[in-house]
Amino acid sequence: MEILYHFVYDNSVLLLNGSFVQYANAVRYTAEDPLFVTVLPLSAAFLPYTVELLDGKARSNENLALCCDMKGGHKYVELKPRYAYVYSPNEKFTPAPSSSTPARFLSLVREGKFEAARLLRSPSLSETLTDGA
Repeated sequence: MEILYHFVYDNSVLLLNGSFVQYANAVRYTAEDPLFVTVLPLSAAFLPYTVELLDGKARSNENLALCCDMKGGHKYVELKPRYAYVYSPNEKFTPAPSSSTPARFLSLVREGKFEAARLLRSPSLSETLTDGA
């Protein structure tokens, strides 16, 4: 059985099974064979990616390819942009504590623990600098 894919994408060029395609409004392909679609954005703000389609459904990168069945062998595939950054509002990033003396010194000063920070300095430096400095 053949499927007629209708691809929707913005400011990109596609590779369909390794062949460049500038316009992919109506692409005929068999339902039993996988179709590999590589999205090559024409903007440096986005990253390229590949989606494997089988029988009109995305088998990889499902979150970047919205597939809809329009009946009668027509499949609508919207290819979304892949951004060059990762953002997760649920996880807080905390850097691992450093074992270096300067890093420990700065963290003690930021916390206001001046007496402990004085112990990390040389005696001559500790005598010449005040807590305010």
